[in-house]
Amino acid sequence: LSLTGDSSFDGAAVFNESGANKDFRIEGDTDVNLFFLDASADSIGIRSNSPNSTLHVAGSIRLPYVKVTSNNYNITATDYTVSIDNTSNNWTVNLPNANTCVGRIYVIKRFDENSTGSITIDADSCNVQDPAGGFFSATIQIPIWYNGPCVFGGGVMYQSNGTDWEAIGAFPGVQAC
Repeated sequence: LSLTGDSSFDGAAVFNESGANKDFRIEGDTDVNLFFLDASADSIGIRSNSPNSTLHVAGSIRLPYVKVTSNNYNITATDYTVSIDNTSNNWTVNLPNANTCVGRIYVIKRFDENSTGSITIDADSCNVQDPAGGFFSATIQIPIWYNGPCVFGGGVMYQSNGTDWEAIGAFPGVQAC
């Protein structure tokens, strides 16, 4: 099959229905391996013709970022980094139920200076792991690691294990001036 010019298809398309060891490649304007499916490795390369992981990206990626400036926030399937600008109010950030999004990762970050308000993470009938102590509970608070002029919050990275939200990373606030 050879196509030139613009083409349009309605309906589904299946490539390699028989499961043969046949690679698939899409070229860009300047990159011959913009998208590369390595059939023998069952892997996909973005800008790489030799992916060494299920998804191998040889370049930068863009992940969703939202800055929250009003009380309370329900994290959605399209969020990744949620930055909370909270100076004095007590807020709740609601994670989705962990059994609806196995493997999903979220970064929840405080972006506030001299905060006196708390940020509570609610795990929707699941448990969420405290980044400092390792224990699981229905809710936890993102701690204020530093509290002083020009010091901005901290944060935690969570991943759903299908039952609970595990803390897979935590980072303290930073001196910004």
